[in-house]
Amino acid sequence: MKQSNGFTGLFLIGLGIYFILRHNFVPILENFYSWPTIIMLVGIAFLLNGYIYKKFDDLLPGIVIFGLGVHFHMLIYSSTWKDLWAMYLLIVGLGFLVRYQKSRKGFWPGISMLVLAILGLISAYRPDWVHLPQLIAVDNHFVIPIIVIIVGIYILFMNKK
Repeated sequence: MKQSNGFTGLFLIGLGIYFILRHNFVPILENFYSWPTIIMLVGIAFLLNGYIYKKFDDLLPGIVIFGLGVHFHMLIYSSTWKDLWAMYLLIVGLGFLVRYQKSRKGFWPGISMLVLAILGLISAYRPDWVHLPQLIAVDNHFVIPIIVIIVGIYILFMNKK
């Protein structure tokens, strides 16, 4: 199989398995007969293509697309899962770190997104015993965007060295 056809072939194999399982209705997989599963299949195809054919730039979209599929599944099937902006940053940050593991590209964007996501999740799910300063509370809509802008400018100029 050619490397250029790897993603398409892997995705079609996964899609075929999905339709066979859906047609035969395996009860244990009942919750996976929905549109987020197709999104997860696209992500898995990117991940497999990245690892099998050593196209490590495919790892970032693979993690992001797979993570979005998992996130949408959890939104549908879990009553405690919340749709927060920090979750999207977490998924993209993890994608950068997985790609960094193989290609040595994207460490600082991954870490900065991960830190911002953790701050966002802590401020959204803040239990009573955590006393965060008002600076990073969700109610303050000015400070987090300023931090994001500063980190973006730093990363932009750091790459020019």
